[in-house]
Amino acid sequence: MTQLLLACGAIAGPLFIIIFLIEGWLRPGYDALRQSVSSLSQGPRGWIQQFNFFSSGALLAAFAFGLRAMLAPLGSTWTWLLIFSYALGLIGAGLFITDAGSGAPRTRAGIIHDLFSTVVFFSLCIDCFVFAHLFARRGLIGWEWYSLITGVFYAAGFIIFARAFSPKSRWVSIGGLLQKITISIGALWLASVAIELAR
Repeated sequence: MTQLLLACGAIAGPLFIIIFLIEGWLRPGYDALRQSVSSLSQGPRGWIQQFNFFSSGALLAAFAFGLRAMLAPLGSTWTWLLIFSYALGLIGAGLFITDAGSGAPRTRAGIIHDLFSTVVFFSLCIDCFVFAHLFARRGLIGWEWYSLITGVFYAAGFIIFARAFSPKSRWVSIGGLLQKITISIGALWLASVAIELAR
């Protein structure tokens, strides 16, 4: 059962990426370079991205309980709690639809969506460094450095694309691309960690 739960973590990230890439490609009028992943939640086809948030969140919640079972003997609590908060953040981001974009009036749903999205990015970023410490204790130097580098790039990517979504930013035309790269860096790292732990 624990290995099955860990396998959920290996599936969640790649599945999330595949769905938003395909849906962004198929969605009429969607600018993948400029617009955020959350923008896919808007409109008649928005349920597809909402389902993407929910399914990935559910898989990561299951993964968190797998981590809890596996790492409990090591006294590692923060690893699974951060993944669980990451999962809840994804589910919350799916429940509340983001605002239309720059220049549009802010809505309560859009503000709550942004708060849940911030939980997603902060939880995974911090967990990169928590896992780096865990791997260091086990003598897994390669995984330690992979986790540290991912955490640094993930944090930097979050800061850069958050600024890029500002209408006055010089990177506004590629804000969506920067966000998608950042999401992929974190999601693929987590999938790799899940595969390693399952092994």
